[in-house]
Amino acid sequence: MEDKPINPEESLQIIHGMIEKTKQNIVYRSSDYLLLWGWLVLIACLAQYFLLTVIHYRYHYYAWHLMWLGAIGSVYLFLRDRKVRPVRTYIDESVSSLWIGIILMYFSLGFILAYLNYWEHGFAFYMLLYALGTFVTGRIIRFRPLVYGAFVCFIFAWLSLFLSYENQILLNAAAIIASYLIPAYLLKNKMRTAHETA
Repeated sequence: MEDKPINPEESLQIIHGMIEKTKQNIVYRSSDYLLLWGWLVLIACLAQYFLLTVIHYRYHYYAWHLMWLGAIGSVYLFLRDRKVRPVRTYIDESVSSLWIGIILMYFSLGFILAYLNYWEHGFAFYMLLYALGTFVTGRIIRFRPLVYGAFVCFIFAWLSLFLSYENQILLNAAAIIASYLIPAYLLKNKMRTAHETA
């Protein structure tokens, strides 16, 4: 069997198809991570708010130990993705590196703020990290709801400086809904629609 030479148009179509497939894979994987972390953060916010304002529990911040489940879940998703797609593109590596860095910053910031006894103002910093991650990811995969969610987080981070700690918790919950959960479900829906029409 002889290799048939391809013309420049066919070559461009092959390259375009490969780029679209890579983009779809990143979109699919991004939505899984956003849903995992989005739901965990939302539950932690609501649990902390309940423990603080309803029960008046001294250690209300223990609700944030749920984040360890996110770390375990992220490792699981990473290993699953590696098994399904052992070859990773530059775009894959870029998005992964961004989020690994942001997750390390979340944990580091938590320890630093607790050590400095400045934890009551931590939500502004966390919302800025949500904004950075979703803005860059949204720009890379060209998905506007992530970018819009990032702008909501920027605004909420500034607004949080004027609110009580209890209200900052609720604002953080709203920020995670706008920047992680809504875009993640829209991404899932976009992928489902793309597969149905393919």
